[in-house]
Amino acid sequence: MGARQIVAVDLADDKLALARKLDATHLVNAHDPGVAERIRADTQGGVELTSGTLSLDEFNHGFDLLHEGKTVRQVVLFPS
Repeated sequence: MGARQIVAVDLADDKLALARKLDATHLVNAHDPGVAERIRADTQGGVELTSGTLSLDEFNHGFDLLHEGKTVRQVVLFPS
């Protein structure tokens, strides 16, 4: 299973640079306003799969970015 588009989202520019080296096709700094709208535009309606290790808020954003009819697979870390 290959991916035509890989969207990397992070707060740290150095991590985004690493994502580019690892073949990410779209880089998005999470501090930028309109992150969800930009990703939807770049992916023509939303992503097919979200993946990552993240907080509950980030987990909820993953659902917002999905293209209709697609799935989300995420690892959520809850504070202890």
